[in-house]
Amino acid sequence: MSPKRKSFHRRTNRTRGANKAEQPIQVDEHRGYLADQYDIIFNSIDDHVRAASDLVSRLDPIQLLSRGYGEYSVGVMGLDTEVDMSTAQAIGLRMVDYVQCLIVATSPHPDGYITMTEELWKELQFHVFSIFQGLTCFFSVASAKRYNEGNRDDDLEMILTKAQMNWCYVKGNRHFYHFDAYLRSVLSIHNAIFNELFGITVDDFVTELGKVQVSLTRGIPTSAQEVIETHRKFFERLSEEEEEQYQSDEELGAFYRRKMEEYGYKQQFESSLQRFFGFDLFDLGKVTNLPHDLLIHLSLSPGEDTRFFAESEFKGWPLSLWPTWNKPFLKYQDKFYCFDIYGLSDNIYRAIQKIIIQQRPSYQNTWTDYQQEISEALPFELFDKLLPNATIYKNIYYTSLTGQNSKRNWAECDGLILYDDHLFIIEVKAGAFTYTPPATDAPAYINSIKALLFNQVDGRMVSRAEFGATPRGLSVGLPE
Repeated sequence: MSPKRKSFHRRTNRTRGANKAEQPIQVDEHRGYLADQYDIIFNSIDDHVRAASDLVSRLDPIQLLSRGYGEYSVGVMGLDTEVDMSTAQAIGLRMVDYVQCLIVATSPHPDGYITMTEELWKELQFHVFSIFQGLTCFFSVASAKRYNEGNRDDDLEMILTKAQMNWCYVKGNRHFYHFDAYLRSVLSIHNAIFNELFGITVDDFVTELGKVQVSLTRGIPTSAQEVIETHRKFFERLSEEEEEQYQSDEELGAFYRRKMEEYGYKQQFESSLQRFFGFDLFDLGKVTNLPHDLLIHLSLSPGEDTRFFAESEFKGWPLSLWPTWNKPFLKYQDKFYCFDIYGLSDNIYRAIQKIIIQQRPSYQNTWTDYQQEISEALPFELFDKLLPNATIYKNIYYTSLTGQNSKRNWAECDGLILYDDHLFIIEVKAGAFTYTPPATDAPAYINSIKALLFNQVDGRMVSRAEFGATPRGLSVGLPE
């Protein structure tokens, strides 16, 4: 042994392989420590949920949500992407979407609402932040607890943990720029039933939702600019008056109001003020012309939802099904409000589906057929826009060995796209993912993944391309 190796051996003061032997022990000890913390962290989050719910029951819901929206909007101004957001800014959105869940699931206090003070706002903010920060620890301790109880499938554990994190934290499934085109693409085929039930066409409905999007994304800076511009024009006009208009016996504010009405600026000025300082940015009656009956179907009043706090392991937790995902609007004192553009854009398609099927159960199969038709057509429409000179083949059929007996049968590919020297093989799987939370219904979540990626044939999981099918459409020969 060289002197260098001898020196190294003396410094380590251990036998070869000792570190490998100790590492599993250290991992098990750490996992055991995490599992022991489960009840502590669970109870802490549960306490914060109850405290937040109690506060929400005593505070005016419109004041709460407008304050949350305002703070979040100001906090993210100037940021180019979501990755630039701090933890506090990201959780700040929860003061809108999660707080609205608490509002619609918590009955108002019997003594009525109290004045919201800065101290009460900070207290509610503390509880909501503690819930979502506590969840980051909860995922680890819950995973360790399941491992100690014998659930030791690491791959499954990773999938479920990521699914729960996505469920609680990730909002905004598509760019707002695509919101209009997406909704028109997936809903236009249902225009007849939509117009019959709600008295509005899909195009008009999407246009009205576009107004909500504009109000909640550009409303604050736009209304502020309008206030400034109207103020400037008014005083320029006032300064052009040759004779003195102000009388010493007239209150100055009353004089300005009188002159503003005289010049025709009063209505515009007050409208801008109400959008900037008041609640008109969120008032769907002011922002849109959506039918009252449709707003009723898409809204919940304070305390109306009974499922979010129903007896369950995670009642009131963000791990439960959020009631605002099915009904994104808030109904309060005969008015309808929208504060959460992310919840609206992410869930409006499924919300409309549920409403239509509830109103017309016989339409379920038709909806499913149309959804599959749209899902298979859209990729080709989008590729045609991206690659206008491409050659597109749809419904490709070929023979392949399938089934347990490896018999040669017809199999289908949804399409081929030829562009220059590139070949794109298109396979589309239409279907509805489970709406149940992964924290409370893990099997349904895993089965949804399998259903989207595979289908069951002869007792085994096989990819969709392996299915036997009756030839239809274009059939081409492909290499074995």
